[in-house]
Amino acid sequence: IVYNAVITHRDQIYINSIYKLDFVIYGLYGQLYNLDTSISRLISLLLLNAKGLCDNKLYYTSKFL
Repeated sequence: IVYNAVITHRDQIYINSIYKLDFVIYGLYGQLYNLDTSISRLISLLLLNAKGLCDNKLYYTSKFL
């Protein structure tokens, strides 16, 4: 890759904004990854407690109704 040696102020602002946008996107991916792991953790907890949930199903339905 060949870069032009002369970078104008406007180009520098453009590069900085792309750089910031990249970090914003990276941050969003980080949030999605965290959400994904917490959801999968929740699912595994539900699977581990599936028997207990089935045993308590009537209790939970009466509680929510």
